[in-house]
Amino acid sequence: MTRPWTPPAVEWTANELAALKGELQRIDEQVERLQARRTGVQAQVDALSRVFGLVAPDIPLVHVPVVRAHARFGGRGNLRTWLLKTLEAAYPRTVDTATLMQAATQAFGLSFASEKEQMRFRGGNLGRALRKALAEGLVERIHFEEVQGGDTPGFWRWRPPQSALEELRAAAQDAAE
Repeated sequence: MTRPWTPPAVEWTANELAALKGELQRIDEQVERLQARRTGVQAQVDALSRVFGLVAPDIPLVHVPVVRAHARFGGRGNLRTWLLKTLEAAYPRTVDTATLMQAATQAFGLSFASEKEQMRFRGGNLGRALRKALAEGLVERIHFEEVQGGDTPGFWRWRPPQSALEELRAAAQDAAE
């Protein structure tokens, strides 16, 4: 059985209509997710506003400005997620802080007005994310000063999770010492 001939104008119109209907459906799904997220964030704002009234009753709430936090990195936690994925992808090699700085600049489309601003990002945002990951045992800092001598940049490496057996061995070794 042969398919009946469809005029090109009808076929094109039907394809475009189907694609646009699909796009509308995706937009509606995004709107639903955003409305649910908005409801949750509004509940947090209301709760913190009540707490603010308790801890600072003499300060009017209008003095708390609106801030677009984490907008630079596309959202809260994105710099940290990117950093951990970058170090994990490089494992077992180390990555120095300067290389991480350059990669973050490219990944997030950052530009700095001055070297001072660039160093503030390196020590602030990036450095804070590295130090926090270090404190949580997710990364390790490798020191090469003993080998090379002098002041060298920080080298970082992802730290794979230990297996239960490795944890038990480490605990036994610590207990023996």
